[in-house]
Amino acid sequence: MRALIIEDRDSMTGVICSILEKGGIETNVVRNIRAGLEEYNTNRYDIVILDTEVDDFRGMQFILEITPEYAPRQGRRDRVENAKRGPGVIVIRTVSERVPSDCPRVKAELVRPFTSKELEEAVAKAIPREADRFLEKFDRGEVSIDPAVELRRLGISYGESYVFFSRKNDFIQEIMGTFAKAGYDMFLITASRPKVARDRFGLDRDAEVFTLSGNEYKLGSMIESVKLFIARTEHPVVAMDDLDNVIEHSSMDRTVTALSEILSTKKKTGFTFLTSVDGELLTQNIKNILRDLMVEYKKEE
Repeated sequence: MRALIIEDRDSMTGVICSILEKGGIETNVVRNIRAGLEEYNTNRYDIVILDTEVDDFRGMQFILEITPEYAPRQGRRDRVENAKRGPGVIVIRTVSERVPSDCPRVKAELVRPFTSKELEEAVAKAIPREADRFLEKFDRGEVSIDPAVELRRLGISYGESYVFFSRKNDFIQEIMGTFAKAGYDMFLITASRPKVARDRFGLDRDAEVFTLSGNEYKLGSMIESVKLFIARTEHPVVAMDDLDNVIEHSSMDRTVTALSEILSTKKKTGFTFLTSVDGELLTQNIKNILRDLMVEYKKEE
């Protein structure tokens, strides 16, 4: 069996391909609608997985293009037979989007963020004759890693904000990578180059990065960028990879004020914020202020 995946985010592609290939399905990935339609019309596939966010949210155009046009007198039986001849389509969409109801190819929909278990069930709906054989691959203990389960194991709850009193930010990297695999919208504040930062945190190229630069960081621009990101995304996750560096370039007072303004946005819109700082360099008073703003995360040994 073969699957066509129309997806341009590397992290999402990796999760989807991993699950399908464990289920014995070959995968082919294209990154835009034009290439997807060319593959769909040229080669045989059993499943198509479409992310509506490809091509700047023009993914629904693919559905419109593959919806058959029926003759006025064409009967229900002919329509059913026509639907059987094409691959089953799974649409990955936002909660506010609606898939056209007149396309018989669409067999399942997934609302971001979704779990690997939900993806497995959607694939089974798209290939009803092979569903049992596909799901058996996971019943034998070959269950794929579920990012949502991994976040619960780590003790991380979406909508909460966390501060890590540590000289290293490797644990934030792990959590950010897990959120990315689960399909959350990612925003990273860093002094590193965007590509280097994305690679280090396991983010795909669409993850937004705000780069801090200069002798004195422009925290006003940073705050505005974060607020705009939170306002226009469905499930935002924001991380500041090195709070020590921000304090060094902007002073403690300005940094705490900036954090307070960003986190005050949670009263209107839910999101998760992550940052790390070397606790040994802070006074007890500053640590308490940060604890008032965020939950202190302590990794269990």
